[in-house]
Amino acid sequence: MEQLRLLIAVVLSFIVFFGWNYFYGEKPSVTDQSNIVRENSKSTQDKSVSEISDQSSLDKQKASGEEKKDIIKSLPVDEKEYTVETPDYIAVISSVGAKISSFKLKNYKERNKKDAPPKEMIDQDFMNGSYFVDFNSFSGVNLKKANFLSDIDSSFVVVDSGRKEISFEYQTESGIKVRKNYIFYSDSYLFDCNVTVINNTGNSFSNQLNVSINTRKPESRQIGFVGPAVFNSSQQKVKQIDIDDIAEEGSFRSEIDWGGLESIYFLSAVVPDFKNYTAVDFKVVEDRYSGIRKEYIHADFLTEPFNLGNGEKKSFNYHYYIGPKSTEILEGTGFNLEKSVNFGFVDVISKPCLWVLNFIYKFIPNYGVSIILLTLLVKVVFWPLGTKSAKSMDQMKKIQPLMKEIREKYKNDKQKMNQEVMNLYKTYKVNPLSGCLPILVQIPIFFGLYRMLFSAIELRHAPFMLWIQDLSAPDRLFDLNFAIPFMKEPYGIPLLTIIMGASMFLQQKMTPAAGDPTQAKMMMFMPVLITVIFINLPAGLVLYMLVNNIFSMAQQYYVTHSLSK
Repeated sequence: MEQLRLLIAVVLSFIVFFGWNYFYGEKPSVTDQSNIVRENSKSTQDKSVSEISDQSSLDKQKASGEEKKDIIKSLPVDEKEYTVETPDYIAVISSVGAKISSFKLKNYKERNKKDAPPKEMIDQDFMNGSYFVDFNSFSGVNLKKANFLSDIDSSFVVVDSGRKEISFEYQTESGIKVRKNYIFYSDSYLFDCNVTVINNTGNSFSNQLNVSINTRKPESRQIGFVGPAVFNSSQQKVKQIDIDDIAEEGSFRSEIDWGGLESIYFLSAVVPDFKNYTAVDFKVVEDRYSGIRKEYIHADFLTEPFNLGNGEKKSFNYHYYIGPKSTEILEGTGFNLEKSVNFGFVDVISKPCLWVLNFIYKFIPNYGVSIILLTLLVKVVFWPLGTKSAKSMDQMKKIQPLMKEIREKYKNDKQKMNQEVMNLYKTYKVNPLSGCLPILVQIPIFFGLYRMLFSAIELRHAPFMLWIQDLSAPDRLFDLNFAIPFMKEPYGIPLLTIIMGASMFLQQKMTPAAGDPTQAKMMMFMPVLITVIFINLPAGLVLYMLVNNIFSMAQQYYVTHSLSK
């Protein structure tokens, strides 16, 4: 029994330890792949206008020798920005490209600080913004650089109820007109975009529309999925592409319901009203606009090729989602976006646990308390199994002297020793494996909570009490300005983790001692090893382990004293 328990404990420890280093690694320089709030906006705008003019001249040069090429106008007009505020977000639309240049979530912060700014979903260093539309084939028209005119006089629009529509329009010198209508809603992170192409050139016009979005590529591996994803309703599953596999698996030539870019806690997605896409392509691109080499995950959504005769027009409708990966919020969109909330191979455990946490939270608005009550619920469900294990451990404790005698008597005959030990088990009706069952049951629950606490948006920056103000981050008491061995930043005293380790030590003292002195010492060392590993894990997971240890010790104490009566 002791050898099996030791093996399980060691395997569990190394799975956690190496799994952590593989999936988490060093933290990226930007939190949650968050975007840095725009600084020096004026210099950025000046640079944009300069590049627009340069690109315009270049387009004219390219078009000068091609009779059928369209010619883009020179754009000396300064870029204008239009701000749209709803109860949930503040969006900024640039007249250049009629693109989304900023999208701040009012209910989420960049960092877990009182004075932290709202979460910015559009990277301010990326030259082209996001959610921009362009023609796929070069025709002298560069919609990303085109300066659209808006139909509203005010540069600030508040959508506090109902909906608000804002239109942008651009026309080339040859007669190609592009109209973009945005529709924003007061009660949703979802907003609509209608793109209409009108041909007034006097000739036919053939092309494709391309909607592009992007996000910063993480600088290291993450716990939880980060990268491109598409959903096909016929298969009822989300296809998630690992960042390292984008070059090989990032192209789709089939019907999709939505596609997007996921970070751990947030989603940026395009939902077409039409299903006849000819291509959805994901790729990693490099952008040097800010003067620093940065890589982005880029997504292109192409329509089917279309041909417009003179005076004809064609419209394409899109729904855009930029917001949290909250199951409740995503289900309200009606487009199966909630499928993006996926906890991997432990999804079947993580989602019920999250549902229970949210259910408890409705009555007691504290996720730390929810974790404690969830742990208690798990202990109640597995109480019979735990009781059986405690009884087995108590019986094992009683026969330890007899086992010691057998080992001393047959120390030179291993086969005979094992045979006598098995006879001893049969005589006293002891099952050496029953004491390990709670550990085996706890492993999948442990990993289910492990993934959920890192990936559930509900637990991001969720406070518990005292110094534990973020259950998804490691617990740190005080802010120390020096490095601590085995600890990742921020540096501080992992008090909750130390208490958890102490509880494991006490629980170990209550279990029967191993007959082999070497094994006994190794088992007593396990709480130290687990404590070191846990100093970089979420405080919520540490809280779960601490409460689980306390309940386990209480159950063992209760069973032991019941048997002694």
